[in-house]
Amino acid sequence: MLELEEDQLKNIVDMIIAETDFLLDDKVRDLISKSSEDEVLVIKMEQIKKGLKIDSEDEMNMLFQYLNEKQFEKKSQLSKLTSQRFSEGEQESQIGIEEQVQEEQQNELEDDATNDSVDINN
Repeated sequence: MLELEEDQLKNIVDMIIAETDFLLDDKVRDLISKSSEDEVLVIKMEQIKKGLKIDSEDEMNMLFQYLNEKQFEKKSQLSKLTSQRFSEGEQESQIGIEEQVQEEQQNELEDDATNDSVDINN
């Protein structure tokens, strides 16, 4: 039994349907152009089953489960990458602040040294 929530299944079906054009021959395209939205969904799903040689509901469920797992993996990888980049950005920002503080301190020391030398000469 497939253990996907309805919205997960809908997302997977939408993703598959959006990528099926390469499976459609001219006859099927013509049929789709004259069909309702619900009929288009059924026709495209049948073309997917035919193209992938899916013969049973169990095989279709396996496809949906596989795609759901891959989608989860991609989201997880994206989340990790985003987190790493954010962390790197924080580190770079912190380094930048530290460099600015050091530069300001150096400038103050130089200014103080310049002021001291001016006072000595007067």
